[in-house]
Amino acid sequence: ADETEEEVAATACTVYGLWAANSGTAGAYVKLFNGTSSAIQVSTATPVIVIPIPGSSTQSLTGANYNVGGMGITFSTACCVAAVTGAAIFNTTAPAESTIICNIFYKN
Repeated sequence: ADETEEEVAATACTVYGLWAANSGTAGAYVKLFNGTSSAIQVSTATPVIVIPIPGSSTQSLTGANYNVGGMGITFSTACCVAAVTGAAIFNTTAPAESTIICNIFYKN
């Protein structure tokens, strides 16, 4: 994942969990958006949820697990993901290249 939106699901879905890893030394934030990749701009779209991913002082993978429980989080249009280095809603600062790995567990 990086500072540009990546489509997880092109239609409505429910996200039940997320596993993310960061091999960089700086912390990062994974943001999930309700919309298709053609409609979402990370610089102007408000994320549904922002999940912090800590950095690692040894550049080994530091992970974060996020389980939303049986109800899940509904994305009524579609679901996109992006990763940035700042928690601010419209932050677009890219994490170091190839440092964020993100697995999202969802159902259409």
